[in-house]
Amino acid sequence: MQESDLFFFTSVAEGTPHVVLEAIGNNLPVLCFDTCGQGDSVNEKVGVKVKLTTTKQSVEDFAQELNYLYAHKDVLHTMALNCRSRQQELSWDNKAQRMVELYHESIASQKR
Repeated sequence: MQESDLFFFTSVAEGTPHVVLEAIGNNLPVLCFDTCGQGDSVNEKVGVKVKLTTTKQSVEDFAQELNYLYAHKDVLHTMALNCRSRQQELSWDNKAQRMVELYHESIASQKR
């Protein structure tokens, strides 16, 4: 994975896309469908999401995005650099901190 330029993920039915998170964790941009957990994990800073449509259209859309990224290595490089901040956003520490903030906001609103 660390010797690759792009993680190409074609699954359309993943609950929690651990392999996508692993790719981001290895600073590897992701090309995937905009469905399930990968659609939530991948943003425009770290990858490209293709809308899931008909089989023919989806294949054509993937090919178009793949060709674009192949021709624009600078975009891939920028996405790879952006993976570090996305790792932080998706980290358990960040999620726990956000939950604590929400609890504090909820408690504060109850006191009003």
